[in-house]
Amino acid sequence: MTFLEYRKNLIKDILKFNPQRKEYRKGEILTDISFSNEKILIIDKGLIRYYQNFCEEKEFLLGCYSKENIIILNRISDFLDGDKYLENFYIEVCEDTICYIIDKKFLKNLYSQDIDLHEKILEYTSIFYQKLFFQIRDIKLFTMENAVLSLLIRAYRTYGNNNENSFINHKILNKNIAKSLNSTEETVSRIITKLKKEGFLSIKNKHFFLENLEEIEERLGCKYCRKSICYF
Repeated sequence: MTFLEYRKNLIKDILKFNPQRKEYRKGEILTDISFSNEKILIIDKGLIRYYQNFCEEKEFLLGCYSKENIIILNRISDFLDGDKYLENFYIEVCEDTICYIIDKKFLKNLYSQDIDLHEKILEYTSIFYQKLFFQIRDIKLFTMENAVLSLLIRAYRTYGNNNENSFINHKILNKNIAKSLNSTEETVSRIITKLKKEGFLSIKNKHFFLENLEEIEERLGCKYCRKSICYF
């Protein structure tokens, strides 16, 4: 079972318990204070942008999430064992959005009724943080060229189409790549131009194509990573 199939099945299992459903309007900015009691969001409709701020007030984009996505609402600093590398999280509502709210009380009741589902949620939480770890790795350890390629590999595994020459069926803006990598849009544009000249990328109708997937995977050392978590 792929990660995307696993996530879809997990959502179905959670929704059987009828969690609270809430609407958010385009333009709303929600903070960790807004979600003081909530632990998980399941996106039913719309689009949100989930990000955290560095201590030096730089933004770190965790992802743009649409229907059938699960978001774990914990501070990354908690995950990093008290490291204050990152601070508060924010959710920007990019389109009118409907979410299912999984709060502490709901989780407690759910765990008491279905221990197997409890274990699945814990497993998913572990996967979610492992994915975030590799995003942070891209910023701290990779060159910017490899960080861009790594982000596009994850986008391809999430939105890709094997029948379309490694086509990423999702528009990815340079400004969002920059925010994901704690860089500038100008730097990302320059790197993408370089990678296109080297034959790794092409862009058609504002969509990315990975032109030499095997060579990119070799360059990034993908054989040493878990492909099961190579997603957004």
